[in-house]
Amino acid sequence: MEFDAAGQFIGFIGTNRVKFSPIDLFWKRISTRSQREQMQLFIPLEFNNMDIDRDGFIYTTTSEEKSDQPIKRLNPSGLDILRAKGYFAPKGDIHTLDVGSAPGSSIFIDVVSDEGGMYSALDAKRGRIFTYDKDGNLLYVFGGLGSQQGKFRTPSAIAMLDDKLLVLDKDNNRLTLFQPTMYGSLIREAVISLYNGETEKSTSAWRQVLQLNGNLEVAYIGIGKSSLKNGDNRAAMKYFELGNNRDNYSEAFKRYRKEIVFEHFGSIMLTIALMIGGSIAVVKFASRRRKSQHYVEVGALKSPFYTMVHPFNGFWEMKYENKGKLRVVAILLALLVLFTIIKRQYSGFVVNFNNPHELNSLNELKFIIIPFILWCVANWSLTTLMDGEGKFKDIVKATGYALMPFVIIYIPQTLYSNMITGSESAFYYLLDAVALIWFIWLLFVGTMTVHQYSASKTVVTMLLTLVVIGIMVFLGVLFFSMMQQLANFITSIYRELAFRF
Repeated sequence: MEFDAAGQFIGFIGTNRVKFSPIDLFWKRISTRSQREQMQLFIPLEFNNMDIDRDGFIYTTTSEEKSDQPIKRLNPSGLDILRAKGYFAPKGDIHTLDVGSAPGSSIFIDVVSDEGGMYSALDAKRGRIFTYDKDGNLLYVFGGLGSQQGKFRTPSAIAMLDDKLLVLDKDNNRLTLFQPTMYGSLIREAVISLYNGETEKSTSAWRQVLQLNGNLEVAYIGIGKSSLKNGDNRAAMKYFELGNNRDNYSEAFKRYRKEIVFEHFGSIMLTIALMIGGSIAVVKFASRRRKSQHYVEVGALKSPFYTMVHPFNGFWEMKYENKGKLRVVAILLALLVLFTIIKRQYSGFVVNFNNPHELNSLNELKFIIIPFILWCVANWSLTTLMDGEGKFKDIVKATGYALMPFVIIYIPQTLYSNMITGSESAFYYLLDAVALIWFIWLLFVGTMTVHQYSASKTVVTMLLTLVVIGIMVFLGVLFFSMMQQLANFITSIYRELAFRF
């Protein structure tokens, strides 16, 4: 409720939104007035507690199961401006079970603000206190249900006393005072110092935190923010990457890129001009050479490039003029595996969500070679029954040549990914879409040409090939499962006989 300076009621601000299912709304729309009066009303949940921070913003909590916004920070207009830039929204426990002594999600019953934009929320479900920074990053969690010191039976309220936290336990009639440990004090000092612009003090505190917990990504992010404020963009990029924070990394990279462009503008423009001039010269030379020849023979290594641009002619020559070579297919597969590994390993941080230390080259080999073999075998098995004219080696060559767009696009795409920010990543993903669509088009034309099918029959064949692949995978998994059970059975029989005799 909002009141003016004279104490007169003005109105309500910041109410929770009403939640309802589309089915309930549908029945309410088609029901009569008397039926609607008997239905359950759509009423928003009320706030169960609030706190006002030093800037005059209102923190509120709502007791709602599985809510994505149990905590809000309301501005004077009643709009929620709480930041949620961490891995998860500030809603307490993330992975919870619906069974056990405390099933379901966290239920916050109180919240208290602290200096530096920090705030702590009290979970009544499991009796724990969650402390977040102004961006919604979880800093630490403590407390719990129980009878031991520092535990609660029915926690009901929380408050700040300087740097200490007070928690009221209703059933125990007890007020517990929590004093921060050295670890908590350092985190608090680092967050508050950065909030107040004391970057050196904040960095020093975060470095001490990292000595206690080298896996705390919030500490790396804090050092990165301090470096960014000090203008050390390259160091900021390093720490944001260690903190796995792509938004701030993009901002630091944008500033660092601007520095590089201003510093080496002349060299960059000269390089671009030379590249454009060289490309024009190569194109003109190739054009004159083609004009001087009445017939240009497409070699085995040039055939995949020619097929990319002229798929109908390329696949026709591959089948009926024996232009396609299996060794070229092997080279394309090897290059695709190599370029895929390079892409996953060395793509820019803003678009690369893989952990380079956990990448396995054998997995990349498995995820490319096995689907390739499955497609070729399934397509050959199916088209044999559908009057297809293509031999197995023709299918292998057509499928291998269709992979050419991935081979061509992956390396430039990887280079491009290291020169962009997060807001510029749309073109990176567009290249993925272009490569995929181009591959499907080439595979379609190759299948149609090799088997001499109509367009509609080719589409049906490709869809049925996917179905056959699914059946093959199912049978393969079933076979290996049976073999494993058989091996276990034989092993158990052997052990039983060995034990008896």
